[in-house]
Amino acid sequence: MNNYLNPLPENVSLQIFNGDELIFQSGGKWLYPLFEFEEFLKTYSGSRDDLRSHDSAIGKAAAVLSIRLGICKINADLLSGCAKDFIEQRNGSFVKDTLSSVTVSYKTLIPSLMCKTEQLLADVSDIEEIYKILWLRAFG
Repeated sequence: MNNYLNPLPENVSLQIFNGDELIFQSGGKWLYPLFEFEEFLKTYSGSRDDLRSHDSAIGKAAAVLSIRLGICKINADLLSGCAKDFIEQRNGSFVKDTLSSVTVSYKTLIPSLMCKTEQLLADVSDIEEIYKILWLRAFG
């Protein structure tokens, strides 16, 4: 079964599964649910070998955070072309044993999210540099 492909419950914007077991969910906005998940992982002692997410919207920023958090399968209700391109480019250049490929599925594909974050990251490709930019926007 692929529970991460099921519709999100009402008022939930992000669910994270380890395999088919729901381990985290949030109803937060913007990128805050992914930052909440990062905090959750600091105390989570379960396996992280098969992390899967269902997110209401994935732009490039959310794709980067998801990858950085070890999510290997992403399902999005709304996916930006910028996020799709970033994931495909990253998958095409991954080196065995250092990075793993990420699978992405989506309901609706749009060219770009209409937000400042998507525009800000358009020409940035380094995951750690993007993370620093996002963290400062969220908490700085």
